[in-house]
Amino acid sequence: MEIGKLTATTLGQKLRFDVRPGSPVTVGRSNRCTLCVPDPKVSREHCRLEFVDGKVRVTDLASSHGLTYRGNRCAEFEIEVGDGFHIGQTFVRFEAREIGAETAPALEVRRDVPVQVAAAAADDDDEHEHDEHERAADAEPDWLDSAPAEQYPDLPVGGRPTRRRRPARRGGLVGQLLGQLCLYVTIVITTVAVLLALKNHNPDWDVYRLLDLLRPHK
Repeated sequence: MEIGKLTATTLGQKLRFDVRPGSPVTVGRSNRCTLCVPDPKVSREHCRLEFVDGKVRVTDLASSHGLTYRGNRCAEFEIEVGDGFHIGQTFVRFEAREIGAETAPALEVRRDVPVQVAAAAADDDDEHEHDEHERAADAEPDWLDSAPAEQYPDLPVGGRPTRRRRPARRGGLVGQLLGQLCLYVTIVITTVAVLLALKNHNPDWDVYRLLDLLRPHK
């Protein structure tokens, strides 16, 4: 029995699948579809593929973005070997015809992930594992570093020598002193401004008299 060999290129990966006579393949984002593609511009049930007389018949299933075949939007068409069409950001291509088994097994989707994508995924996993190790080390209590070996036999000698301590922050005391100095300067400037405003409002007032009024009396 002759079957069709197709590929779907989506989001940097290539999905290889077969289409057999009498066994239509539905394509979409839903898990109910025969071929599930992670394309956000593909509808849940986007299209149906059928292998008929050596060709693949493509039928739109009332999708949102439709089917693009040779630059035109089509609801139904047939493609031959070497031809293809677009659904959303995914390109489906009819690669070849070959003789397959008479019985139709479950659809097998083979994913070809590019080397760059696989390497990036491996780097992300390593970085995530490193961050988890850092958070776990920071969460450990400080007494583990100085715990005696006879009291905690499960710990290595000398506590946990592999733990990396964060360097102490410099300039903390200088920052506090500068903050206090700024506060004092602000208080002095505000007090002088208030006194000058009162002096301008009432010229008969004396600053020393005002300070004497503000001073608590017994």
